[in-house]
Parts: sequence; C-alpha cells; structure tokens
Amino acid sequence: MRLLSVFLCCFLLFTGCSGKNKSVSDASVLESAEEIYQDAMDKMQDQRYSKAISLFEDLERTYPYSKLAAKSQIMAAYANYKAEEYAKALVAVEQFIKFHPGHADIAYAYYLKALCYYEQISSIKKDQGYAARSKDALTEIIARFPESDYARDAQIKLDLVMDRLAGKEIEIGRFYL
Repeated sequence: MRLLSVFLCCFLLFTGCSGKNKSVSDASVLESAEEIYQDAMDKMQDQRYSKAISLFEDLERTYPYSKLAAKSQIMAAYANYKAEEYAKALVAVEQFIKFHPGHADIAYAYYLKALCYYEQISSIKKDQGYAARSKDALTEIIARFPESDYARDAQIKLDLVMDRLAGKEIEIGRFYL
C-alpha cells in the first residue's frame, strides 16, 4: 500500500510539472494583434507618434504573419512622417514597397514616399536634390496609379516641384549673368 501511494504521488508530481503544450489559437493571436494595433492608433490620435511607432513595430515583430503586420508597417512609416522623421519614414516605406508590392495600400506607400521627399524641399538658393527625387516619385505615382486620388494630388504637387526646379535654374542663370 505504501509503495502504491509513493508511486501515485510521484506520478502526480511528474504529470503536474510537465505542463501542457500551450498552443495559442489564431483567434487569440488576432485579438492580441488587433489590441496592439488599436492602442497604436489611439496613440496616433493623441499625436504621441514615438509611442505609436514603437507599438506598430512591436506588432510587426510579434505577429509577422498576421493580417495587421503589413498595415502596421505602413502606419509606422506614416507615424514617422507625422513626427517629421523623414529618413526613417522613407526606410519603412521602401521596405513596405519591397515586401508587399501587391498590397491594397501600395499606392499610398508610393504617395507617402513622394511626400517625404516633397516635405524636405528647401529654398531655391539651396540644393534641389529632394525636389528632383520628389519629381521622380510623383511622376511614378501618376504613371502607376493614374485613376487614384493620390495621382490627382501628385499632379498638383508635381507642378509645384517643377516650378521650384525652374526657379533654381533661373537662380543659377541670374548668378552667372
């Protein structure tokens, strides 16, 4: 009897410590990803861009195969844009374009890329490298997505960029005159 009780205690001890293989169901993963995404969007609403960027990047790292991973990547780029971190936004947008070329938000990604260049255009007395890159990016939007709302806005911005580049040429001409 004593041997049986020792065996039973050992059996219960080992089975209790072994633990179960806890597999997370897809529904709970999506819930968690959705909660992180919603929290990040709330931070965006409050204009707490650095916290939103952190949450979007955490979501992408934690749930790379969820439906919200790609959306969080483009939203992190947008949050960087809003925080005026244009270099970081450009890196995130380029990565999104590279890894998600068929995504529903690809037109927006190209537009955000063009905006990052557009916002960095400086006075005509300075280098117009960003204006040239902006011109190329805006032209690409018009060529790739001619029927989108982004193409219409890109055309307006392209006219302004062309005026800026022409102004730089006039400034150079005046210098040499």
